[in-house]
Amino acid sequence: MNFFKVFLCCIVTSVICFAEGDESKKWDLSGWGFFTFGSVRSSPLEVGLAVKDYMFDKEALADFDAGLKTTFVLGRNTKARFHLGFSTAYLVPDHSQPNSVEFLRRRFVAYIVDAAIEKKVITGSGANELFVEFGYFPVKYNAESRNLGEYLFRSGTYYPTINSGFELADKEKLTGVHGRFTHNFSEKSDFKADLYFTNDMRDYPVHDFSLSYILTANLSRVLEVSAGAMHAHLIVADKRKTTPYYDKTLFTKSPDGKRIYDVIMPDYPNVGDTAIYTFKGTKLMGRVTFDIKNLFGGEGILGKEDCKIYGETAILGLKNYPIWYEDITERWPIMVGFNFPTFKLLDVLSIELEHNPSPYTNTAERVWKNRSPIPYIPGHRHMDITDDSEWPDGIPGPITNDDFKWSVYASRKFGHFRVSAQVASDHMIRSQYMLGPPTSMRYTELCPRSTDWYWMTRVSYYF
Repeated sequence: MNFFKVFLCCIVTSVICFAEGDESKKWDLSGWGFFTFGSVRSSPLEVGLAVKDYMFDKEALADFDAGLKTTFVLGRNTKARFHLGFSTAYLVPDHSQPNSVEFLRRRFVAYIVDAAIEKKVITGSGANELFVEFGYFPVKYNAESRNLGEYLFRSGTYYPTINSGFELADKEKLTGVHGRFTHNFSEKSDFKADLYFTNDMRDYPVHDFSLSYILTANLSRVLEVSAGAMHAHLIVADKRKTTPYYDKTLFTKSPDGKRIYDVIMPDYPNVGDTAIYTFKGTKLMGRVTFDIKNLFGGEGILGKEDCKIYGETAILGLKNYPIWYEDITERWPIMVGFNFPTFKLLDVLSIELEHNPSPYTNTAERVWKNRSPIPYIPGHRHMDITDDSEWPDGIPGPITNDDFKWSVYASRKFGHFRVSAQVASDHMIRSQYMLGPPTSMRYTELCPRSTDWYWMTRVSYYF
């Protein structure tokens, strides 16, 4: 919060300078808004819970967002950005309270989209460019991703949960500093190196610092290859939160002397030394985009996004742990996509497919509600792996009915308006259409099985 106070002071100072007639200070204002409507066509109700679940099957989903963006020129090649959004979402009915609908009353929420200071320096007759931004800023390294992918910043490490959803692929935000060096070999070929040093504010444990870097090569606008890594929670603010084993108050020993939740004791069957679970870990990412049309002279009758083939993969945690994270291939999602040719009738028509072989439910449910980096199993509240009574028939087998996800997306812009639509079975979570914590928030997916799906439409305007 202290950073945002400092940033707002900078904004106010800039406005005062402008008001005093300093012509070196310039600013512009833009805005946007959109209305979204859709429906969940298939979504199961989770049973056997200690807390209630919401019924999403056949429910309508609607929300409205609007925002204003201001950019101030602070000096040579230096700008300050402030982007504020306002949102309202209509919650789904709570079927456990059929006589009350007051929770469906409209709620407005203000949120920050972008609040950063940037500087750009161009050298070498335009061949080299250095760009630096500091603050709270959106990040998107895979330009082709419409829904799935973007794993480096839209996933956890332990637990390796993945996030996605309708037009969320360019909505991820980071807090910290981002630097990018670009070298242009020619008008169509370049090399980019991105470095991110960020504070963890989205996922628990918060306040740790992470280091990420991405290298990208673009060859004649035909082939783009990128690779990156993220050292999640590299600098730990409080080891009791990042590695729960060290919190002796919360994670006490059970009567038989075994520690619960986060550590496997040496006397557990078939396990050797003690293994201490932690949220800390390293993720790797690789992606490629192949633009077929640029092999044959460029666009012509084709649209700018037509005929692109792209893919992305990641390893969500390099280190293996006994019992829960023994196999690195179970933390290895792969996504492929293709933009169908529409001959400029649409701006983009894409299909994306993902295979995520994780044997566990894709959710941060246990991360937020139990401060635990081990997986969540539907219907089980605690999951003490050292307690035989918790698993009378052994640890549950792998969940395989959610290994494949898919998405079909279409969009077209008409002047100041844009119409978009999506049909998908992805990783959108239920929380945005439910009451906030700590009442009854659930972090499970809207479509937990590959056969569950929803459709969404959106009309957006810009000025």
